[in-house]
Amino acid sequence: MHLNSDGEKVQRGALTMVRLMEHKNMGGSILNHSNELCADTRNLGGQVEQKSKVYMYHTTVKWTEQRKGVMSCAGKPDVQVATPPEFKGHDGMWSPEDLFVASVNICLMTTFLAVAERAGLAFSSYASTAEGRLELVEGQFQFTTITIRPSITLKSGEDVAQAKELIEKAERNCLISNSMKATVTLEPVIR
Repeated sequence: MHLNSDGEKVQRGALTMVRLMEHKNMGGSILNHSNELCADTRNLGGQVEQKSKVYMYHTTVKWTEQRKGVMSCAGKPDVQVATPPEFKGHDGMWSPEDLFVASVNICLMTTFLAVAERAGLAFSSYASTAEGRLELVEGQFQFTTITIRPSITLKSGEDVAQAKELIEKAERNCLISNSMKATVTLEPVIR
C-alpha cells in the first residue's frame, strides 16, 4: 500500500498502471536506482507494452546454535542473525525484523541518490531513520507501517522544493517498498 498526495491508501500496482497510462501517448522509460532500464513503455494503438528485466538475488542462511545463524551471500561479509529478544531471541544481533525495516530504508537512500544525481541536486548529507510497526493482525504478526525519516542537507543555493519532490519520487520508485504490503510513509526534513 502507498499513501498518495491526499493521504489515501492506493495499491502500488494500480498506481504504477495509472502512471504508465499517463505516459502511453508520450513513450518513455522507467529507470531503477542503478540507472538501468527496467521498463520501456510505448504507445501501440492505445496499448501499453512493458518490457522488463529480471534479476535474481541469492542468500544462504545456516543455523549455528540456539536461535542464531549466519546469513551469507557470495562475495559479501557474513552477517550474524538471530530471533529478536521479543520472541525469546538474542540481543545485539540482526534479526529478520531489523533487516526488513533496514531494506526499505536502504532502498529509499539508494533510489534517492540516483534520482538526485540525474536531477543535478547538490546535497552535503543524507541520513535516515526507519521505524517499523509489527503487530498481530488476524492472528498473525505482520508489519503494518514503516515510517522513514530522511534528513537531507542541501548545498548552498539548492531548491528545497525540488529536494522534497525528488525524495518523494524516490519513495514511489523504491523497489523494496513497492514489494511489500506494509504502508510506507515518508517524513523528510530538508535543510
